[in-house]
Amino acid sequence: MKATSEQYAKLLHEAFKTSSENERKALIKGIATLIKQNGATAKMADIEARYQIIKKRESGKLEGVICSAWKLEEKELKEIQQAIAVKKDVSKKLINLKNEIDDNLKGGFIVKFENEIYDGSLDSRINRVKKALVG
Repeated sequence: MKATSEQYAKLLHEAFKTSSENERKALIKGIATLIKQNGATAKMADIEARYQIIKKRESGKLEGVICSAWKLEEKELKEIQQAIAVKKDVSKKLINLKNEIDDNLKGGFIVKFENEIYDGSLDSRINRVKKALVG
């Protein structure tokens, strides 16, 4: 069974926590060899992105962006923050969301958090209805 990008990222994170520099280098070299042997070199960008997420979680800095057609109210931001906290199983106090206005959106919002995008935009909903009707 081949490892996922998340598993490789966790291995790297643990390797970097090792106090001995020689041991750390050996571990990282071993992980790189494993990635190559498993044919996962194409996943390197994803592994690196997931590693950065693990580091941010550990430091308590989880940042995301909410793109919306207009500025969201504080209550709406807090509700989205709470939903993300529940989904990601982290404290909502660790999550910092920035609201960006996107004039191309007709309504709703798009959340970009960690390595994922949650599309709750009106455009997306209209497209799903069109697909369902057209087939």
